[in-house]
Amino acid sequence: MRIYLLIHYNLGICYLRSKKDLGKAIGYLEKAIEHISKKHNAFAYEERNAPISAHFELGKAYQLTNKLDEATSQFRKCIALLPKRNLLQEELSRHIEMCEFAKSQMANRLNVKISNLGEKINSTYSDFGPILNTDESIMAFTSNRLGSTGQEIAKNGNYYNDIYISNSDGHFWSDPQNINGKINSKFNDVAAGLSSDGQQLFLFNDQTGYSYLYQSNFFNGEWSPIEFINENMKDSSLESHSSISLDGSLLYFASSREGGYGGTDIYRCRKLPNGAWAKAENLGPKINTKHDEISPYIHPNGSILFFSSKGHQNLGGFDIFSSEIDENQELATPKNIGYPVNTTGDESYYVLNAEGRRAYFSSTKPGGLGNEDIYVAEFFDYEKIAVTILKGTITIKDQGDSEAQAEILVYDNADLSSPPGIFKPNSSTGKYVIVLKPGRDYKIEYLLNDLIVKTDHIFVLEESVYQEIEKSVIMEPIELDAE
Repeated sequence: MRIYLLIHYNLGICYLRSKKDLGKAIGYLEKAIEHISKKHNAFAYEERNAPISAHFELGKAYQLTNKLDEATSQFRKCIALLPKRNLLQEELSRHIEMCEFAKSQMANRLNVKISNLGEKINSTYSDFGPILNTDESIMAFTSNRLGSTGQEIAKNGNYYNDIYISNSDGHFWSDPQNINGKINSKFNDVAAGLSSDGQQLFLFNDQTGYSYLYQSNFFNGEWSPIEFINENMKDSSLESHSSISLDGSLLYFASSREGGYGGTDIYRCRKLPNGAWAKAENLGPKINTKHDEISPYIHPNGSILFFSSKGHQNLGGFDIFSSEIDENQELATPKNIGYPVNTTGDESYYVLNAEGRRAYFSSTKPGGLGNEDIYVAEFFDYEKIAVTILKGTITIKDQGDSEAQAEILVYDNADLSSPPGIFKPNSSTGKYVIVLKPGRDYKIEYLLNDLIVKTDHIFVLEESVYQEIEKSVIMEPIELDAE
């Protein structure tokens, strides 16, 4: 009858890997460990016993269901049975550390309300990678749901990923729309980053056999065909989730390129004065570990980097971390953002809003609609981040010329030798959003067709709190007499 124990082991592994029914994974693996063999031969058809690693797998199933003491017990049993030099020993010890850390985090949980974005956004498939503009009116995300472009199924048995867009009126999200055929292809297309104004989309796809970063711009109500970002971003490796700083001068992204510290590391590119991107630089061992680091996100204030990692001190799987950035662009030691945002499962693609009290992220936690869902977290004890949001609507009066171009130039009066920040209103709605840092005196110029229409001066106090300034401007094209 022991043949059934090995079947139980294999079924338990399948349920554990899929994470669809961890209760069944535990049931099968509990049965499998009744007969363990130190001489287990996975390639012998007459093998009837489960391997020693069944204790490890059962421990992971317990860990994912927050049965942390039971998980630790299984990890210790596996350590005792395996040779001391076995490669699993280090990983087993790390899992015990994660369980202990998870218990401490659960005892000091954050004061937060976490909500699944529901059937409007999530499906029974995988929905992940929310990226938003600064005023949270636009959200792009990735899904392998039914209805993908090309309707083709990948080797993993799922539909290829497509990018979807949803808009918010401040209360509800609209039904997601497949972004368009100029961006989505019959291969994997993944939303990687969105500019603060929501008009520049970064994405990657694998239609060439590699996952390169591309960009698309929103103009006259539609997204442009994708363009490769820069040769210095090109590498025969996995290039994934990215985030661009508010002023467009820094681009953070994850890559598995050679020369890193682990499987996937986080890199940073600086924009050169000529508009090209400099060579990517690895963020170093303070951020990157021998494990995977993914989904970087730079907060609109430019002073906080969020990312997910399987390394550092975490509860299990991918956890979300934050690292403060000083004025010299040096990063501080990462901090785990805590439970219950982070769980013993995988959490990633974290986006904290400008105010600092609401965040969107992806999670594989139990209870979702699909394999991975998008959630929103409302923090009750977080202090508002000291940033000033300048926003409004640019209206072009009597616009007969559809080519009329409005721009907003933002100058730091203490550093007039540096080029201004250049912002463009949404080409469809005319809305714009700009984040101003505290302790600075700004000159704001509103231009139409390169002519200054209006100039404002805004001084943001060093000790200022979160605030929003509404500035709407009506522009009228100036007709110049031809001579």
